[in-house]
Amino acid sequence: MKTKLLSITTILVLTTALSHAQMWEQLAGEPEGGGITDIYFDQESGDLFVATGSLNWPSGEDGGIRRSSNDGASWDNIFDAYTSRLIMKGPDGHLYASVWEYPQDEGLYRSMDNGNSWEQLVSVPSGNNIFSCAIKEGSPNIIFAGTRQGVYRSFDNGVTWAYANDIIPGDAWVRSMAVGPDGTIAAGTSYGLYVSSDNGDSWDKVTGDGASDYIISVAFDEESGSGDQNPIINLLFGSTDGDLFLATSIALFTVAVHVATLGAKEMTRIRAHRVANLLPLFLVSLYASTTGNFFYALGAMASWQQFTTGLPPNPLISIFYSTVLIATVATIVVYLGMYGNSKSMTSGSEMYKATFDLTTGIELQPYANPYLKLFQNIPNPFKDQTRINFELTDGGPTSLLLYDMTGHKVRSLVNDNLTKGKHSILVEKAGLSSGIYYYRLNSNNQVQTKKLVIQ
Repeated sequence: MKTKLLSITTILVLTTALSHAQMWEQLAGEPEGGGITDIYFDQESGDLFVATGSLNWPSGEDGGIRRSSNDGASWDNIFDAYTSRLIMKGPDGHLYASVWEYPQDEGLYRSMDNGNSWEQLVSVPSGNNIFSCAIKEGSPNIIFAGTRQGVYRSFDNGVTWAYANDIIPGDAWVRSMAVGPDGTIAAGTSYGLYVSSDNGDSWDKVTGDGASDYIISVAFDEESGSGDQNPIINLLFGSTDGDLFLATSIALFTVAVHVATLGAKEMTRIRAHRVANLLPLFLVSLYASTTGNFFYALGAMASWQQFTTGLPPNPLISIFYSTVLIATVATIVVYLGMYGNSKSMTSGSEMYKATFDLTTGIELQPYANPYLKLFQNIPNPFKDQTRINFELTDGGPTSLLLYDMTGHKVRSLVNDNLTKGKHSILVEKAGLSSGIYYYRLNSNNQVQTKKLVIQ
C-alpha cells in the first residue's frame, strides 16, 4: 500500500561530515568476564547493559549479564553464567538475553523488571547455542532465535518453539537476525543470507555478491519515500571476511551487491541510522587487531572513515552499540566493547565510549527562510529526462551530485559558483541504468538529499 507523507513547517540543514566531539574514552569500570559479546543502552532509564563471556574457564570468573546505572563507572552482575552471547530490548519493552549456564544447556531468557529477575523461555540441546534473536511485534509477538542448527521460532511470545528452517541447512550457524520495517526477516548464516516474508514459513536464499559467504551481521535501513512512493528499505550484511553487501526491497532483498571491503576479519556489527529520516549514517566494527576495526560513512557508502583515536594499540573490538540523540544538534553516542578470554589479553572486557556531533546543525531552520531549498525532481519516476529545481538564499560554491543506490557517485550535475535565487537542471537518462538514485545538493556547507527513480 502506498503511503502519503505529510508536509512539515521545518526542514533539516545538514553538514557533510561528522565531528569527533571527543576521542574514544575508556569507561571507568570493567564488567566482569573475559570480554564483551553484546551491548545495549536504554535511553529511557539511562542503564547500560552488556553480555560477557567467561574468563580463563573453568578456573576463572563467569560471564553473564552486567548492568551499569552510572555510564560504566561500576557494574552489577545481574545474571551470572558460563557465558552470555546477546542482550537486547524487545518491542514489548522487556530485556532478552542468551546465556550458556554451564553445565546446563544454553537458553533464551527474558526479564520484565529491567534485569532484576529472569525467566527461561527456551533451552536448546547440548552442543547447540543461541547466537541471535529477532522479535516481530504482534499479539502475540513472534520470536526468532538464531542457533547452531538454524532458526528456532515461537509464534506465541516464547511459550512453544519449533525449528523453521525450510531451505536453510540444518547445521547452519545463524549468527545474526533482524526484522525489517516491512516485516521481512533476515538471517545471516554460515551458508549465506536468507530472507523470509512469511514469518519464517519459507526462506529465499539471497543471490548475487556474498551468496556463499559466511554472514555474521545484518541490519535494515529505511529511506523515506517521496510523495506517494513507498519507502525504500535497504538490507546491509557483513561477512567473516570483512565484506559489506547490500540488498534492497526493490528486488525483494533477493539479490545483493558488494559495497565495500573494510578488512579481513569478522564484521561483527553494522548499524544504520537515519537522522530525521534524511541523512544516512553507517557504522561498522570488525574483530581485527590490525588494519583498522571501526569505520563510519556519512551520507553515502562511497567513503569510509576509520576512527580509532583513543583506543589501545591493536584492539580486538568485539561489538558496539550506537544511538542517536537529537535536540538542536544531533549527537551519536557509541559504546564499544573488547574481547579477550584470558588475563594475558591486553583488552579483556574493556569498554569505550565516543560521541560524534553533526556540528553547526542538524539545526531546525524555519522553512520560510532556509539556507537552500531542494525540490523533488519532476517527473519522478522518469524514462528519458527529468528536471531538478533548487533555490539558494546565498550565492557561492555549489555542487549537485548524483549517487547510485550503493553510494557511488555516478554524475556531477553541478559544480560551480552559483548566484542566489532559483536554478533548474535537466537530467538525461543516457548512460544511466534503471533503478534508484540519490541527488545531493551542497552549498554554503549545507546539504539536502532526495532520491529519484529511473524506469
